[in-house]
Amino acid sequence: MVRHLKLGIIAGLFVLTTCIDPVEFDTSSEPSRLVVQGYISDVPAKNRETGGDESPYFKVKLSLSSPVSNIRDHPIKDATVMLLDDQENQQELTPSFDGEYFLYDEDFKAVEGRSYFIRISTADGNVYESQPQRLQKSLPTGPAKYRIDSRLNLVEISDQSEVVTLEGISVYVDLPQNSSQEPVYYLWELVPAWIFKASLLPDGHPNKTCWVTNIYYLDEVVIHQDKFGQGSYPKELFFLEAETNTRLQYDFSVLIRQFSLNKETFEFWEDIKKQNERVGSIFDPPPFSIRGNLFNVNYPDDRVLGYFSVVGESTQRWFTNIRELPYRLPNIDPCRSPPGVPNIPSPDCLDCFRYRGGSSYIINVEPSWWR
Repeated sequence: MVRHLKLGIIAGLFVLTTCIDPVEFDTSSEPSRLVVQGYISDVPAKNRETGGDESPYFKVKLSLSSPVSNIRDHPIKDATVMLLDDQENQQELTPSFDGEYFLYDEDFKAVEGRSYFIRISTADGNVYESQPQRLQKSLPTGPAKYRIDSRLNLVEISDQSEVVTLEGISVYVDLPQNSSQEPVYYLWELVPAWIFKASLLPDGHPNKTCWVTNIYYLDEVVIHQDKFGQGSYPKELFFLEAETNTRLQYDFSVLIRQFSLNKETFEFWEDIKKQNERVGSIFDPPPFSIRGNLFNVNYPDDRVLGYFSVVGESTQRWFTNIRELPYRLPNIDPCRSPPGVPNIPSPDCLDCFRYRGGSSYIINVEPSWWR
């Protein structure tokens, strides 16, 4: 279920009194490794809500990790990927572009009490398997809510670092009561979407309004451990700055997908989160130390990166806009210059498909799930 797994050596600094010397790591001997990303859940494809161009079908993505100097991995397009269970059932996944292999079965779902694993056979003769996992029953949370909040943020202003206060909202859910008295482990995936309008186009023009999905806007790893099995308390999912956030000018939506994990999967994501949050001290372990649950059947020393999970899943979609919040956006249109100033509009002022705010998916037809 790895969504944005960034792999590389973190550079460190070694401090001696007033002298700072860089420490160099020799990564020339680090080979390319298989990277596996995927999961199945207890919600079949026909009932799975998605955001943007995401497919509802379960998939496994395969790639080879690239050298440290290159952040792009190389997709593996010629492997065979099988999903198996402890009752000797098996299904082959269908290869697609970019190293993705889909389970095109709209009725398939993970069943409680049964174990699942994947087997990957690559063109070079290697066979990889994941450790068998059982489904963790989904515990749906309450509806997403928000509270007025603020955050301190360090910004660069005129080559000076200053701390500013961001005003906005914290979005949270109430965790369910857990009667088992055992720890419960959660992970949330957030898929934000919003409306952008090319303000210099007249109403009714087909490229006036676009619906933008950006999986990178709220991409922090959000996990939680209900240690005492009690639940019934709020868990914050994300903070949304509001006073200057033009994404809120029209409706703004977040698909909140919640996963119930087992302990081992939670610990993997906890390691990923810790690694992402560290600043790169020499004492930090490098990302290569984060082990997943996959292995090479014939060569145990061949380390595999990533994780294959079996999870309980529940989703909800949350909407807001600036009119529903106690804030006001500045009444400034960047597409229109003040009187007497030459107006050189940016491309997205005349075509919403050329939106500059960064997007992973953009359309000019209102999605069926939009409110």
